[in-house]
This record gives sequence, structure tokens and C-alpha cells, in this order.
Amino acid sequence: MRAVALGAFLALAAGLAPASEAQQSLTLDGVFGNDDVLVFRGTGEPGIAVSVGIYSPAGDHIKLFSAIPGPDGAFETLGQLTVSDVFGARGTYEARLGLTPDEAPSLRIEYDGQRAYVVPDYVVDLVPMGGNMSVEAGEALSFTAKITDGSLRGVVYGLEGNVPAGASIGASDGRFAWIPVPLQGSAQGSAYTFDVVATKEVLEDRQSVTVVVFAAAPEPGPEPSPAAAPDPAPSDVAPPAFVEPGVDPQQYVDRYESEPAFRQWFDENFPGVTIHAAVGLPEPVPRPAFVEPGVDPQQYVDRYESEPAFRQWFDENFPGVTIHAAVGLPEPVPRPAFVEPGVDPQQYVDRYESEPAFRQWFDENFPGVTIHAAVGLPEPVPRPAFVEPGVDPQQYVDRYESEPAFRQWFDENFPGVTIHAAVGLPEPVPRPAFVDPERDPRYYVARYDAEPAFRQWFDENFPGVTIYEAAGTNESAMNRTAFGQCGIGTRLVGGECVAPDPPPIEAGPEPPEPEPKPAAPEPPPPPRDPRPGGCLIATAAHGSEMSQQVQMLREVRDRTLLSTASGAGFADGFNALYYSFSPAVADAQRESPLLREAIRALIAPMLLYLSVMTLAEEGSEAHVVAAGSAAIALTLGTYVAAPVLAAAGAARLVRSRRRRPEAGSGARRPPGRKPPSPTLFNSGGVG
Repeated sequence: MRAVALGAFLALAAGLAPASEAQQSLTLDGVFGNDDVLVFRGTGEPGIAVSVGIYSPAGDHIKLFSAIPGPDGAFETLGQLTVSDVFGARGTYEARLGLTPDEAPSLRIEYDGQRAYVVPDYVVDLVPMGGNMSVEAGEALSFTAKITDGSLRGVVYGLEGNVPAGASIGASDGRFAWIPVPLQGSAQGSAYTFDVVATKEVLEDRQSVTVVVFAAAPEPGPEPSPAAAPDPAPSDVAPPAFVEPGVDPQQYVDRYESEPAFRQWFDENFPGVTIHAAVGLPEPVPRPAFVEPGVDPQQYVDRYESEPAFRQWFDENFPGVTIHAAVGLPEPVPRPAFVEPGVDPQQYVDRYESEPAFRQWFDENFPGVTIHAAVGLPEPVPRPAFVEPGVDPQQYVDRYESEPAFRQWFDENFPGVTIHAAVGLPEPVPRPAFVDPERDPRYYVARYDAEPAFRQWFDENFPGVTIYEAAGTNESAMNRTAFGQCGIGTRLVGGECVAPDPPPIEAGPEPPEPEPKPAAPEPPPPPRDPRPGGCLIATAAHGSEMSQQVQMLREVRDRTLLSTASGAGFADGFNALYYSFSPAVADAQRESPLLREAIRALIAPMLLYLSVMTLAEEGSEAHVVAAGSAAIALTLGTYVAAPVLAAAGAARLVRSRRRRPEAGSGARRPPGRKPPSPTLFNSGGVG
């Protein structure tokens, strides 16, 4: 039986043929790391199998991918081959659609040892910015970085290296701006060398820039008039020689507090002088004894504001000192008089953003203060340019969690910012310990919906947390999953796929025309899951993707079959055949309840036999082959051998009945043979 299955698979592989030239196309979207599954997409003739061949830089054929286009002609290759499985050495490879090179769509793929991507048809080249620049402290320095190809869009500019504090460059327009402070300059000139980097997808170019900052020249003043010499007075403490101009004085304070050797050296050479006075910083307010090391200082501020007894005790024991200064926190910005106690501060922020008259009034009366600081709210994280208005922010979070290329691009361009903060979503709730990260989140959602005891236990132990947050998904994503299970234009309701009622149409104001915005870096488009979805026939037969039978099939596929190379190869060949007819069978089941019941009974023995594979050790070739062979043998015995044997037995029975003489036919006995004497068993009675 295994030979029959293997022969069918080889016949299917041998039948792979290129699609018609009029409908052929081939793409490879995004950047794939060594551990990413390589997936090609394109178009071909619907239902006709296609192949994608990979050729080495020397022109040798090394790998083959297969796919079957859907009804619209679109396809994506099957299999679980990663980048490291396909490419062995650095170089430029070729991916070609079909087995014949003549006029077949092809791609040039670059592999640098870590990533694989399509060789771009453009270059990123910065226009020379001229070497060194100089500026005086307090003056503004600005220039604009540009690339030679002015028509290229999506270029991201940035700064790397010894970037001076306060310097910035526009990510989309390349405008550099910096106003050095006096401490950043010196009479001899303080040099800052850094790189201006232009990036688009996988290409980048950089230029080194050196900026020399000179101390501002003193303004001339009137000639002093002769006067009597004043009485000698104590002069200010002069900065010691070790304090270098242009260096942040706080660095010396940090060294004094963290390096015992530096502290000892300073105390021995500058007795009676504090480190703050030596470097020209104000003396810090000593923390009172009640402030314990390691305790968040904000706790004391919260107590002061919420506990009258603690406030009275503090004011009596530390007159003239604020609670913020005592615990080492910066003084808060006082709230303006227009901010009424008890009113949600967000209301003022909303007014500032939606009412131009209120914004103008606020900016004129409170220059240098933001609306968030005025009402006591934290400053919002500015949304990056790639976040488009009107797009669900969760889409960016889903891409970050599922696409390594997008995650790497985001982390490199927005260090220190989480994806949730960047798109304006609250940080996710950490998963409880009972949630297995490798289990489908829909398992927990289904238990919550179907088991009252589990729902009660969850609600009591995790108040304020939804089952979607705990399982690591969101309700909209779950709804999309149920929608996709039934196909376009329908959704799953009570185990049946029905068309949703159209929402009522309400009249409303016309939306304003969107304002033009500068070009923003476009992250790579999202890749789809290279593995086909669930078992369509079993899902339609049992009415839900969360049924026990479908869950078992998914476990067999993901945890057992795909854990070995032989199992993955068998799955690729089986999927190519199975998904060519299963959608039509599943649609027919949804239209006919009688057919659905018949198929459910028909596939019950097969599901029982496939459950044998759950006993195989995950990742063991021997276990998976043995269990798979047993399941195939049982399945073929039930659906092929048993019907054949039953048909053969029925045929023999019919032939024997035809040869037997019927009663009253007048047939004669052979001569010389007497008729049998009647007995108890053939006489029809006793006596």
C-alpha cells in the first residue's frame, strides 16, 4: 500500500508543468532570514500545477517548489523549506517559474549569508555633503541630505555614530538641525563625527560628517572707568584642571558616585570641596532618612498627595523643601487655573487637537508648555510616519509578531519604542501561566464559551482581563478567523455559514480631503502562512474548526507529520492533491445537511486510524513512518480492501445461486443414485 501511495505522489510531482505564458508571474515579497520559510507567489493557469526552480550562481538546479493555482490563478508555493535549507553560500541565485527557461518569469535573489531578498532595481546613493562643517555654540546648523535619484520614494534618513546631543534629522525629508549649547563648544573647537545614513528596504548608503563647535565669542562692552580697588572678597571656586571644556559636568558626578578609586583621588586632592562645586553644578538636596533606597520615589509623592497625615508630618519636619525635591524627582509643571479639579484632563487635550481657537489661545498664554504637561498627562509617543490614519493599529502589531523582517525593520528604526506605543495601543497583558504559547489561542476561547466552570474560574482569577487578552489574541482577529473559515461573504453562526445582515446606512458629513504627507518608509508587505489552512472536508462535516476531530487532525499535522522531513514531504504532495478538490466538497456539504451527515459517518473510521499517529514521538523519523504506515494500511483496508472483498463475496454468492436447481424444475437425478431418505433435519417435521 505504501508503494501505491508513493507512486501516486511521484506521479503528481512528475505532472508539474508551467502555467500558460499569458498568465504567468512570480514574486518574492520581503526579506527572509535564515530560519524563515521561503514562500514564492505568483499567477498561473487555474488548477494547473506549477513549479518554481532555484538555480545556483553557477546555473545548477538545486531546489524545486510546487503549487496549484486557485480559481483566480493566484498561487503560493507549499512546503517548509527555510532560507538556510535552500541557499548554501553567498551569491546571486535565480528563481524561475516552470522547468523551461524560455520566456519564463524569473527573479534574481541575493543571499548574504543571513538574509535572502530579491535584488532591487534601484540604487541608494547620497549626494556628497562636503566634509567638515563648523558652527558657534548657540547658533543653528542645518542642511538637507539627499540621494541622487530624486524620484525614489520611501527612503529613510538617520544618524549613527558619535551623534551630538540635540541633533536630529527628518526620517522622510533628510533635514538635519542642531543648535549646540555652550557646554558643547570650546575655544579650540570640539569636533563631532557621525554618519548620515539613507536606507530603503535592504539597501543603504552613508556619509561621514564632522562638525566643529567653537565657543561663542564674548560681546564687546564699554570701557571700564577707573574706580577704587574694592575690598578683597572670597573668589568663586575655579574648575579644576581635570574638568575638560565641552564635557557634561554630570559625568564627573556619576564617576564620583560609582567609582571608589575616582572618589578617593578627588577627596585627597580637593579637600573641603564637593564634586558638585568643583564641576559647577548646584548642590543636590540631601534625601531625608525616611526615603529608603530601592523604593520608587513616586510612592512618597503619591502618599503626600493622598494622605493628609503624611503631608502634615512632612511639612512640619521639612519646612521649605518640596516632596519632589526631597525624594529626588523633578518638580511638576503647575497646572494652569483653567484646569478644573475633577475634570478628565483628556478633555483639554481633545479640545486642543480639535478646536483651532482653543489651541491658539493656549499657545499664546502658555508658551513653551505643552497641553499634556499643562493638564498633568504624560507626553504621547509620536506616531511614526508609516502608521496610516484609518488603518487598524492592530494590523501593525500582528505584522510585528508574525513577520521577522518587519520586526527587524521596526526595531532598527525605532529603538526604545514598543510597537504598541508606536501605533497608539495599550501594552498587552502578559499571558497567564496556564496558557501554553504553542497551543492555538482559539482552544482557550472555545473552552471559555463552552465550559461554565472554566469561565467562572477564569473570571474569578483574572478580573478585568478578557479571555482574548489572556490567550494572546484579540476579538477582531478571532472574528476574522471564523469569517475566513466559511469563505468570502459568510460567517460562522451556530455551526452554519450564513451571510451577515447588511449594516444600516446612516447619513453623515462628508469626510475632509486628506492633506498630502511626506513620503514615509514602507515596510515589506505581509507574507501569508505558507501552510494551507485546516481540513476543509472535516471542518464542514463537523460544523466547526474547533471540533474535537478537527483539532486532532491539526495536532497530527503540526506536531507529528511536519516534525520530520519525510512527513513534511508527504504533506506537501498530499496537500497539492487534497486542496484541488476539497473546497468544492466542503461547499457541497454546507448546501446539503444530508450529504454532511453521510460524509461525517464515512470519514469516522479514517479519523480513528489517524489518531494512531498521536502516539508517535515528535521529530522521530522511525516513529512517524511506522505510525503513518499503520494509519495508511488501516485506511486502505477499510476503504479499499474491505469493499473489494465484500464485492467479490457477493459475486460468488450470486453465481452459486444461479447454478443451484430450483424446486419443481423437473431436473432428473443421475442414474444409479437413490434419493436421500427423510431424516429429522430434512423431512420438514418429526415422525
